[in-house]
Amino acid sequence: MRKATRRYCAAILSCAVLLLLSAPAAGQESRADRFYRGAPANPLIEAMVNSVSADSLQSYLQTLVGFHTRHTNSDTTSPDTGIGAARNYILHKFEEFSAAHGGVMAADFFVFSATVCGIRNDFHKNVLAAIPGSLAPQRHFIVSGHMDSRNMSLCDHVGLAHGADDDGSGVVASLEIARVLSQYTANMENTLIMMAVTGEEQGLVGAEAYADWAVANNMRIDGMITNDIIGSIVGCENPACPNGNFITDSTSVRHFSAGPATSPSRQLARYMKLKGEQYVTEVDWTVNLIPALDRPGRGGDHIPFSDNGYASARFTEAHEFGDGSGANGRQHNQSDSIQYVNFPYTARAVKSNLAGLASLAMAPETPAGQLSVQNVGNGVELFLSWTNTNSEPDFAGYRAALRHPDSLFYQQIVPMGNVTQFTLTGLTADQPVYLSYSAIDADGNESIFSREVLATPSDIPATPRNFEATSTGGGIQLNWSPNTEFDLAGYRINRTTAAGGSDQFTVGANSSSFFDNTAQPHVIYQYTIQAEDNDNNLSPPSGSRRGQLATHDLGVFIVDVSRDGPGGTPLFPTDAEVDAYYAGLLANFNLAGQWDVADSTFLNKPISDADLAVYSTVVVHSDVRQPTNLIADDTLVYRKYLQNGGRLFLGGWQLIAVISGNTAPLKVFQPGSFVYDLLRLDSVENAVTNDFRGADALDPN
Repeated sequence: MRKATRRYCAAILSCAVLLLLSAPAAGQESRADRFYRGAPANPLIEAMVNSVSADSLQSYLQTLVGFHTRHTNSDTTSPDTGIGAARNYILHKFEEFSAAHGGVMAADFFVFSATVCGIRNDFHKNVLAAIPGSLAPQRHFIVSGHMDSRNMSLCDHVGLAHGADDDGSGVVASLEIARVLSQYTANMENTLIMMAVTGEEQGLVGAEAYADWAVANNMRIDGMITNDIIGSIVGCENPACPNGNFITDSTSVRHFSAGPATSPSRQLARYMKLKGEQYVTEVDWTVNLIPALDRPGRGGDHIPFSDNGYASARFTEAHEFGDGSGANGRQHNQSDSIQYVNFPYTARAVKSNLAGLASLAMAPETPAGQLSVQNVGNGVELFLSWTNTNSEPDFAGYRAALRHPDSLFYQQIVPMGNVTQFTLTGLTADQPVYLSYSAIDADGNESIFSREVLATPSDIPATPRNFEATSTGGGIQLNWSPNTEFDLAGYRINRTTAAGGSDQFTVGANSSSFFDNTAQPHVIYQYTIQAEDNDNNLSPPSGSRRGQLATHDLGVFIVDVSRDGPGGTPLFPTDAEVDAYYAGLLANFNLAGQWDVADSTFLNKPISDADLAVYSTVVVHSDVRQPTNLIADDTLVYRKYLQNGGRLFLGGWQLIAVISGNTAPLKVFQPGSFVYDLLRLDSVENAVTNDFRGADALDPN
């Protein structure tokens, strides 16, 4: 039954409701309407962006390419040649910018040790300029480029390698951002670092050294951007440029970031697209999100930061010229020269960087409160709620971002106000959406959006999650995670038997468990559950779960988890030989049945505690020298069986490893694990490398 739109709002909390995707449709709205309502352009950031100078970028790059080569192992002492001259020049420019505006921006070298191309050097240097945050100095945002260059030979540190595009263009971006922001140090609430690193061409050496140092010193980095090759507007779809198929593109830039689609790095990339396209207005500027850590076979300086758990992303030009081999391109060769750099294009890429970084440097912290999403139950609304975790003195409210799973970028962003509850409406029934939210201050500066939550508006309830059954001596215990629909009326539990019996139980909306005390001995029951709303709409049924009274009166049951061998040797017995061995071993006992894990695969029916509940003792044997059919897959089954009166005998090869899935020489177990709770073991260590193979009796009789 289709229901009329209803809106809900708890009286004790602030709440807002906004029509989200109603007329005019999202496709008819302007970009400003879809994305910038509630966060208009900040005149201060507009002034920063407008002060970026293509002439300044050209001046910096002319100096850099004049240093002959900037290979990491090139001259470090000459004032006009090699990597030493380059890093001294960059440091001098940082210091010059700072001195011109009160000296607040601090410039310095980051010194580290590394072996590059077989040469050890304890005085490699990155160059940094930091503007300390006035409100939250512990929050750091980094923009970087790599100052080193190379020729076709990776370790050639004397051959001509101007490195204009790769990566002089990225370095001059850091310099120009530092020049502009040194004039606005009083406005930076969070710490901003402009950086030039070395050793990128030899394996991201400088970036890795700094990222590792940051982790070791508990440095908080909320976002890292690297600019690598942002100078050329001529490229090709295929790096080899077959048939001279060159492309000219001066209005877009690419942005790479690590997945998954909901990762902090991907959220950072979306943020940089959002702000870059808002503030770069002289052309119809596009930041293309590329759903990959980097280009195939290539790697940028953001990768060590990503590997260390920091949100990071990479800017690079729209299409690269050639494959970088030197045979057909302008990277890693003498053709990587300044004449091929388009400075108006590089300036737009710098503006795009600057818009995002300046916004972040002045923005509130990303909301830390978990976004909770509830289905209103009418197919067009979702109810959002969260805890207010922002405490900035100029905090002004929140915005919600929405995107469909097939979209890389947000499709709608709406202002929610200074509230902790919000109803999105105008949605499409049964179409899932990713939702996240940002914090905004009084000047419209916006945080990165929170981690995304996937939700689906629907006019019928969702299938209850985590439905499970436990067989006890008094009945079958059923549990599930409660549904959250506003119009939830309760649950229907259906019980069937192989003989055709069928029963139904109903419980209230506040329930998350049910105890079936009407079960009869030696009958296996199948249970499913459905949620029901006030209009009698039922959810799809859950998967079935089995239950059987735990009578423990049918003797011994064998569970075969041993590998089936080819036979012909005692070390590799066949399945039949293993079965015969255990049947003989238990010949004097009441052997009531057997189960082979192969049956689970063949029948698509995993063993459950209901299958074990009628047996007094369960014997589980294992030989899994090949890592298959681990007992660890079924420890929940054995836990339930033991906790409800059963007795368990375990035997086998590498037993603790196959029960726990822990193959380390020293195995340490914590409360909550099967080995700790049921076997009463907190640690196990392999004392010898060879397995125990047998023993001789002391008494020959």
